[in-house]
Amino acid sequence: MIFEKFKNIDNDRTIKATIGMSRAKFDQLVTDFTAAFQAHQVERLQRKEIKRLPSG
Repeated sequence: MIFEKFKNIDNDRTIKATIGMSRAKFDQLVTDFTAAFQAHQVERLQRKEIKRLPSG
């Protein structure tokens, strides 16, 4: 998961109060945005805007 401190919150009510959505919805959005970001990075690599994909 992207946010390590957020990962430690285990109460769904606290999560909803913090970000306005459930953990399941947030986890799905993280998956979707991660896939979109990776696709964007590959496009940038193909257009030679960047020399290599960041790793880590």
